[in-house]
Amino acid sequence: MEQRRCAEIPIARWHLAQTNGPVLEVGNVLGHYGPHTHTVIDKYETAPNVINADITKWQTDRRFALIISISTFEHIGFDDDTDGNSGEKIQAAIAACRDLLAPDGRLVITVPLGYNPALDELIANETLGANEARFLLRHGRRDWREALRDKAIGTKYGEPFPYANGLWIAEFNAPN
Repeated sequence: MEQRRCAEIPIARWHLAQTNGPVLEVGNVLGHYGPHTHTVIDKYETAPNVINADITKWQTDRRFALIISISTFEHIGFDDDTDGNSGEKIQAAIAACRDLLAPDGRLVITVPLGYNPALDELIANETLGANEARFLLRHGRRDWREALRDKAIGTKYGEPFPYANGLWIAEFNAPN
């Protein structure tokens, strides 16, 4: 198990506990850490009760109180496609998620810093339009601490510890 999960899973579970209403998870992550009853969409992973679809093309009349995504957005247009438009595809995925939110709904995403250069640039330039953003830096195997933006930007993936060494946790409100 990648060590960032010890920070991400409790964050996700906290948001789930605070939410009254339908929940959508983009990327099948939480199902690997216990049972759940929310809707899950994942473009590639096949599992029971997982909808295999691209979030930018998925259609539903349902609106969600919470859309949560744990370490999934960094793969969009980076690991799954090779046309070099990762930043544009990530922005399209965030817009698609926001359009699926109920009027008071929230989109919460976590991503490792230093993994996808296009996403890192969007985060550094504050281009994605997050209403709130927090950063965590890794100080040991399972020691994650909140950090100032300036300290987190530029964090390397795989250095000094294997895998993620920094996390971006962002919240987006429903569009007006």
